[in-house]
Amino acid sequence: MNIALPQAQLDLAFSDADRQVGTALMSSIAAGATAAWLETNRTATSAAADQAAVHGYVTAFWSAAGALVLAAATSFALVRSTRPSDPVADGSSTDSAASLAYY
Repeated sequence: MNIALPQAQLDLAFSDADRQVGTALMSSIAAGATAAWLETNRTATSAAADQAAVHGYVTAFWSAAGALVLAAATSFALVRSTRPSDPVADGSSTDSAASLAYY
């Protein structure tokens, strides 16, 4: 039986998949930073393990913040904030077909 899902459910499924990929990426960054901290410091205490975990989470946080800033800068650079000029509205053209090209 083939049941079509409403568009909202499909959008939610894609959003959920994106969230899972992002979570996996940040967890991998945190685990890598934690392991690197433990390898560098070589201290086998509970406090060192806690410090390594905090270091991993902080590294993942700053990686996510950097990705957010990069995405915002890219969006700011690519999104055009002005409308194209309308040749009929500014009087440079009397052809009504020219104004239809913008709509």
